[in-house]
Amino acid sequence: MAEKTSIKKSKMNGEDAKKIVPMKIKHPGNLAVDAVEEKLYWTDTVLQRIDWTDLSGTKHRGNF
Repeated sequence: MAEKTSIKKSKMNGEDAKKIVPMKIKHPGNLAVDAVEEKLYWTDTVLQRIDWTDLSGTKHRGNF
């Protein structure tokens, strides 16, 4: 079975991968990290929206 689309974070060696995007995504496109605000922004080209989450994955918002 194919894995569902997700955005994860991990250590530089790929260990300890953790899903940080708690919402449904179809096709993530561009990614941008705001290091000052500690947020990750991405576009979803299928859902036609821009979403963000904090880098821990606990706060999120979508549909800009």
